[in-house]
Amino acid sequence: MSVFGSFSRIISASKNSADGILVLIKEPAARQEIIFGALALVVLILIGSELFHLVIFTILLLIILTVETLNTAIECVVDRVSPEISDFGKKTKDLGSTAVAFALAAAGIYWLYALLITLNL
Repeated sequence: MSVFGSFSRIISASKNSADGILVLIKEPAARQEIIFGALALVVLILIGSELFHLVIFTILLLIILTVETLNTAIECVVDRVSPEISDFGKKTKDLGSTAVAFALAAAGIYWLYALLITLNL
């Protein structure tokens, strides 16, 4: 494989990722996660949290968006494969939603920890 072939794959993958971001931001849940995550990050910045806490919280926000992206992909596949209401579709979508809830809980717990540590409480 040539260097140019690899570069072409990187360009193609980048375009696919950008297209995926455009799909994701149409999802109300993803927009809410972005807004609330940004606000929570701003709070940590304003109270003077250490860079370490800001980096860890930012990583957790990216994990939330990763899980939300996968959940959205699962929902798209289920809607395509099983457009009618079914136990299969419900269970699958519920599991995806649970994964998002776990990621949100992890970020929320860490945010609270960083807040308490920074405020010496």
